[in-house]
Amino acid sequence: MNRGIYKPRDYQQNSIGQVRAACSQGKKTILVLPTGGGKTKTAVYGIVQKAISKGAPVVWLAHRVELIGQADADLLSAGVRTGIIRGSTKPDPSALCQVASIQTLCNRLDKLPPAKVVVIDECHHVRSATYMSVVQRYQQTGAIIVGLTATPERLDGKGLGDVFDTIVETVTVRELIESGHLADYEYFAPSLPDLTGVKKTAGDFHRGGAAAAMDKPTITGNLVRHYQKHLGGRRALVFAAGVDHSKKLVAAFDLAGIAAAHLDAKTPEAERRETLAKFGAGDIQVVSNVDLFDEGFDVPACQGVVIARPTQSFVKHRQMIGRCLRVKADGSRAIILDHAGNFLRHGMPDDITEWSLDDKAKTPTETPSYKQCPQCFAVLAIQDRACHCCGYVFTRVPRSGPEFQDGTLEKVKQKRWTTSEKRDLYRTLMAKARASGYMPGWAKRQYRNKTKVWPKGFVDEIDRASFRLCKHRKMSQATGRCKHCGDYCGPGGLEKSYN
Repeated sequence: MNRGIYKPRDYQQNSIGQVRAACSQGKKTILVLPTGGGKTKTAVYGIVQKAISKGAPVVWLAHRVELIGQADADLLSAGVRTGIIRGSTKPDPSALCQVASIQTLCNRLDKLPPAKVVVIDECHHVRSATYMSVVQRYQQTGAIIVGLTATPERLDGKGLGDVFDTIVETVTVRELIESGHLADYEYFAPSLPDLTGVKKTAGDFHRGGAAAAMDKPTITGNLVRHYQKHLGGRRALVFAAGVDHSKKLVAAFDLAGIAAAHLDAKTPEAERRETLAKFGAGDIQVVSNVDLFDEGFDVPACQGVVIARPTQSFVKHRQMIGRCLRVKADGSRAIILDHAGNFLRHGMPDDITEWSLDDKAKTPTETPSYKQCPQCFAVLAIQDRACHCCGYVFTRVPRSGPEFQDGTLEKVKQKRWTTSEKRDLYRTLMAKARASGYMPGWAKRQYRNKTKVWPKGFVDEIDRASFRLCKHRKMSQATGRCKHCGDYCGPGGLEKSYN
């Protein structure tokens, strides 16, 4: 089969280069790209095609039927002949690339297909016993291990360092939005629902308790009404707290004349495919689901999400809201309606996250970092006693929890930086770095934390001006270079660097 034609984007090409470099050093590597950033295509065209062209067998591991189907489709479109290893599916052992269900391979440990390269889709699940039983076998053979995920983190805080050695992340959500590869968004949210008394199971809210808390007419905002107000007939995914809860929501949408359908993990495959085909064609406006679309599932037709499931999982939160961030044909913004108050626990879609392979200490998450002013709806730090925008003074919330009434979702406002503001910010940070004796990288990291993108476009100009003003007070006797300016100073200094 002829190789498919696809030109990786710049950030994908950068990711491919870094992953290959890490693998050449024998490092087991995680490729992190935001939801919608094209992890599968990056791995297919940058890793799998390369291995196949050299005659190296590849095994692609996934834990869901939909993920297996999507990977297989992308591989075939790239000209890679595949075999499927899953249940009763007819195998093709002669294919160099095998797309395999991890559950099936776990039951066939003595018959694992050969692999020089193993790709693990949604690799944040790799610490499970099912995955470890298979991956350890391949590790013993010296296979190259590459993981794919948007969120290399687990709810239980266990790191992925037992399997992987390094993380490659080359682009942020905000950078993808600004470059036109992801849709910008509008985020609407009420206060937290009353989860008093809802127990936790394995670190997250108990399914039945969360469903009972959300399945009340007095919870702030009515999902159907706010769908009509903010999405107005556009296609949306609803994330429900439980199966019964999801079916009730679908009934409410139907009653309002909005075509809706329910799907969950037990829905027959044929029905799933038919429902999603109708959703893609616009015959169904709303698909409510439970634990089906919250990771690694492509639904390009999705124009908005309605979050009706509270969660303590940062990963689940990011995966749910990421479903609607793919670029829309009409250029419209994605709409996120958060009826569960998850943003108060986990932040916004484009917040910067520093990933680590180490175990993470569990920290209480009961107290949110933000709250909303009920008068002007500004988002404030939780400790603020008065709103800095309108002067509203907060009163103490009774220990038993607030009383909720129907209300209106309001947009969560975020700072949007103009080019001029970015330039001024970077110049100010560089001046502070120079005055404090910090390395230039400090200013760049601070800039990224504030704007959610790396500085570019004006960096050389401001760096040149800043370094020319350096007093060289921290010269290294060993290298003859300024400890502050690094490569820009020393013998020949600026002239050598810029001429």
